[in-house]
This record gives sequence, C-alpha cells and structure tokens, in this order.
Amino acid sequence: MLIAGPAAAAMLSVSPVTLEIAAPRTNAKLNLENRGAEPVTVQIRVFRWASKNGKESLTPTTSVVASPPMATLKPQGKYTVRIVRVAKEPVTSEESYRLLVDQLPKLVNQPGSAVSFLIRQSIPVFFTTAELQKPSLIWSARIEGSKLVLAVENKGRRRAKLSKIKFNSPAGVTNGPDDGLAGYVLAGSTAQWVQPSPRGLAPGAKITIVAQNEHGPVEATAVVGAAD
Repeated sequence: MLIAGPAAAAMLSVSPVTLEIAAPRTNAKLNLENRGAEPVTVQIRVFRWASKNGKESLTPTTSVVASPPMATLKPQGKYTVRIVRVAKEPVTSEESYRLLVDQLPKLVNQPGSAVSFLIRQSIPVFFTTAELQKPSLIWSARIEGSKLVLAVENKGRRRAKLSKIKFNSPAGVTNGPDDGLAGYVLAGSTAQWVQPSPRGLAPGAKITIVAQNEHGPVEATAVVGAAD
C-alpha cells in the first residue's frame, strides 16, 4: 500500500487564477511553479461547471482537456500546461469549467495505509463568444419561516461575479450573504443565499438590492414573496 510522505517540502504555485478564452481562440496556458526543495507531481482535471437552484455541480467533460493531464516539476522548476477546447461545435453562450489542480503526495511503501491529496486548487475557466456579452440578472426574494432567501437568475450569456450585496427594505439596510465576494452567477444559471430575515420584513414588501459586479455596480428591485 502507499501513503503520503512529508508534505512540507513542496510549494505549488498556479497562475493565472482565472482563465477566459474568447473565440476564435480555443486554448490557453496554465503556469505551474514548484517553489519547494522537492519534486512535485501534479494532476490536472477538467470539469463542466453548472449551477441550478443555487447548487453548484462539477461534471467530468471531454469537451475541454488539459495537455498534459499530469506532470512532475523539479525543485524550483516551472511547467506550462495547455488547456484546449476540443469540442467541434462553436461557442454560442459562455461555457463554464473548473480545473482541479491536485498536488499528489510523495508515495512511500507502508502497509495498511491510504492515499490522499496534499493541495487542491480550483481554477475557473470560461470560453466566451467573440462579442462582448453582459449578464442579465433577475432578482427575487422570499421568506421561509425565519429565513430570507435571496435569489438571482442570470438570463444573459456571460457570468456575473457578485460582491458586497446589500438590500434596502422597510426594515432598514441589511447586509447580504457576505460583505466580500458572494460568488459567481453563471450564464443561464441561478444562485441563491439564505440568511436570517430582518425583523419587520414581511411578504409583499419591496426591497432594493445593490451589489458590485466585475463590470460595475448592480441595482435592482424585488417584491418579497412567501414560501410555496
């Protein structure tokens, strides 16, 4: 059997932290660097990234590949992996993927042991159309018991990366799910956040939602609904 050896000897750096590839390009480079004193073996896998009803999923795909899918970096060494879209059909709406970059353990012989990953990094990858697209966000809110469910549907053909969500209501100004980064709303997908409902907020109330997107400020209104 095999187990992981000491993990402290290796330091893996991956760049860039996000890949965006616009048509007609079909590939991009991912740079790996071993800043440690021991060799590092790395595995790169590609998954299709989707979101539905506020839940994200990763599904294995053959539309995009990493070449090579595995590499060993020498101490203080650098390596370039090419990320290639091999699907034949053209990109009509932004396609979202994630690269899982796993630093594999140094293996030693020892009975009765298992194998585990040392470090995993998840890199967003977007294949976009040649035209500049923008997200189109439709917001909604509903009260379920003592919780407020804030949801947004992206009907556009490009992702939205939201942060600093707040909303104004008859109950006052309330911070959203996070004062910092709230997360991505992928093209054609939905996201939602659940938090305690502000005191005095009731179904039928109108709220104004403000947030930041990577393209600038976001402002929208919604009428609070009740649970089905």
